[in-house]
Amino acid sequence: MHIRELNHTADVAYRVCVENVDELFEAVVKILKSCLKVQLGKAMEKRRFKCSGVIEDDLFDFTNEILYLVHQKVFPGSVEVEGNDIVATLHSLENQPAREIKALTYHELKVEMVNGMFCTTLVFDV
Repeated sequence: MHIRELNHTADVAYRVCVENVDELFEAVVKILKSCLKVQLGKAMEKRRFKCSGVIEDDLFDFTNEILYLVHQKVFPGSVEVEGNDIVATLHSLENQPAREIKALTYHELKVEMVNGMFCTTLVFDV
């Protein structure tokens, strides 16, 4: 998994390249955890997210659902792809996020094969 922060004038952006599509969802959690500087508490529940099969839409919906859950004071500690669903183990948050990320945008959100890896750019509205 390769994650690189990109310079962006107003938003926060990352270039992500992974070996399989499933790792894109893990990368989203890793990026958000780092950006928000959240500390996880006790595991609370597993949450299932339905996928449409359109990877860009699924990344968009999953990421924005995670950002919504932050306001509910929970955050995924792990994610797994099970069939057409993403299953996240949600944990309580021990601290307030260090910054606000409003949403993932569709700007540059296109998954492409580059040198045998699935790559995309994630641009977050802050």
